[in-house]
Amino acid sequence: MQLRYYQADCVAASYEYAQTHSGNFLNVIPTGGGKTPIIGTIAKDVVERWGGRVAIISHVKELLEQAEETISRFLPSEPVGVYSAGLGRRELDKRVTIAGIQSIYHRAHELGPVNLVIVDEAHLIPIEGEGMYRQFIKESRIVRPQTRLMGLTATPYRSDSGLIYGPGMIFEDVAYEISVAELISQGFLSPLRSKRGLDLDFSSLHLQGGEFITAEVEELWKSKTGQAVSEIVRLTQDRNSVLIFSASVPNGVDVCNLLYAMGQDCELITGDSTDEERADAIRRFKAGSLKYLVNYGVLTTGFDACNVDCLAILRVTNSLSLFVQIMGRGLRLFPGKKDCLVLDFGGNIERHGPIDAIEPPGSRKSEKKEAGEAPGKTCPNCKEVVAASRVECPECGYIWPPSGPKHEETSSEAAPVASIAEPEIWEEEVIDVVYSAHLKKGAGGDHPKTLRVEYMWGPGNWDSYSDWICVEHSGWAGGKAQDWWKQRTDHPFVNDAEAAAKVGNRNGLAAPYSITVCKQSGKKYPEIIGYDLGPKVVGLSEGFPDIQQQPETQEPVGVNAQPDLFSWGIDEEDVPF
Repeated sequence: MQLRYYQADCVAASYEYAQTHSGNFLNVIPTGGGKTPIIGTIAKDVVERWGGRVAIISHVKELLEQAEETISRFLPSEPVGVYSAGLGRRELDKRVTIAGIQSIYHRAHELGPVNLVIVDEAHLIPIEGEGMYRQFIKESRIVRPQTRLMGLTATPYRSDSGLIYGPGMIFEDVAYEISVAELISQGFLSPLRSKRGLDLDFSSLHLQGGEFITAEVEELWKSKTGQAVSEIVRLTQDRNSVLIFSASVPNGVDVCNLLYAMGQDCELITGDSTDEERADAIRRFKAGSLKYLVNYGVLTTGFDACNVDCLAILRVTNSLSLFVQIMGRGLRLFPGKKDCLVLDFGGNIERHGPIDAIEPPGSRKSEKKEAGEAPGKTCPNCKEVVAASRVECPECGYIWPPSGPKHEETSSEAAPVASIAEPEIWEEEVIDVVYSAHLKKGAGGDHPKTLRVEYMWGPGNWDSYSDWICVEHSGWAGGKAQDWWKQRTDHPFVNDAEAAAKVGNRNGLAAPYSITVCKQSGKKYPEIIGYDLGPKVVGLSEGFPDIQQQPETQEPVGVNAQPDLFSWGIDEEDVPF
């Protein structure tokens, strides 16, 4: 299986962190970004390269089944053990064991020594107290004190306690992170869009234990469910697979009955559904024969239906992580799926913000955030919710006037599902290129420098865009720098920024005729995303006698490269786990 570039970067960053730090670490990958191939690659390397053992822990059997299928493709000759009462399997003698936490938490001594414990959906580990995850990790380290812990999550925070990593916590830091906005703009995740729903007043609801009181939510929906279902049917006529999150179990029953009355086929899944009922409904939904699938408290994690092209959210939640997990059900790509429509009847987008601009509880921005105008507006023509900065509606082409009175918006109208607008992408003709060594502001003299590549454009050569190439860095950043270098010259790689700049300024690197620039909403600076390169420079070794040439220890990593552990500077004797 070929990894996407960011998956390969995540694997390499994990090894680099494990080599240079002694603590446990997190990797943050958005829902739909593909965590299982990352887990499979690392499990394969621990087993095949280092002769170790891995325990992969999750909380729902659907994730266990998905993990077994994927990891078996990475390790076709290695039997994968599964320990889960729900799946009727109790296999503890394999080098890779995939286990449900409810079944394995008190059996670490039976599993035996493992080099690495990988926890999927790591935000479920409580910050304080014991719990099943902590008990398993504690007992694993009694069996083998050197056991390392790696977590993966799309939401590295909890609503009740904020960030789940930091000094003194079970996870000390984040080794790798990539955002929803980046993966949407690069085409790895589906765009999200929203239509205006009902105007509901949630100000009368109260919190208990950090969440809205279910009885009050049910009372609020009693007179509104019919209107919401009518809106769902009206707005999803051109949609194929609609996943509905009900406000409660009784509300889910009402939603299904109303859909039936309107001649729509639907199924309801709750915690009380049998395994057979649940499996049959999901099978029909994924196959496309069931358009509406209603659930309460079931399909927020561990449910991967790529065909979901509409999320209808009646659930009212104060949990930021739950909201992000719900939204993530619509992010996966699927043939013929151009985007995912979000109908948020629960006021969650207004409450928590756009999914790509989330501020975790306890963060500085979250603490300083004040109530104000929501970062969106509604098209008066087609009711599409768009970012406030948009001038033209992407759905119907309506043009907002450049000045004049402000459009009055209700709270439900003013909550865009994502803050990112369509990225601005353009090309600039390159007039000149200037190379220099760059030291990060405030960094010490022994800190690695980067090669700054400044592309000059525009009248008078005064305008420029810059790249920073990590020629002196090790790990995945250094590997990417070598990939960049090999595309431009056959001159041996130079891992000294001053010397590399000298090669560039002596015309030793292929210069682009033009660059492709992307400006993404929410990001301060434009990013260079493409190059129209001139001919690769060859035969320079003899012409640059005073350049210090360094031997290459790493292979380049391209956009879809498979990482080779030892090409990242990891010696066979220096096992990170």
